[in-house]
Amino acid sequence: MFTVKYRLVHGFETPNCCNDMKLSQFKILTFDVYGTLIDWESGMITALKPLTDRVAMNLGRDDILNAHAHYEATAQRFSPSRKYSELLATVYRRL
Repeated sequence: MFTVKYRLVHGFETPNCCNDMKLSQFKILTFDVYGTLIDWESGMITALKPLTDRVAMNLGRDDILNAHAHYEATAQRFSPSRKYSELLATVYRRL
């Protein structure tokens, strides 16, 4: 059985799915695979290497990811409608 967030055709929305729903009752199914199938963290670590290599302290992978998450969340809070590419440029400058 599926455990998913769903919205029925009639507009009813719930955060948890019941196990008695049939697949034919769904109008649309989406799958969030961004963190599962796409290893964006390794790509980001590689892309940030020229920047992190210039830092005097030895930064680990988690240090870099945590700093990025902090600056990204801060930038999104202050500019929620900003294009993601522009937001990432701000994050890069702050790192």
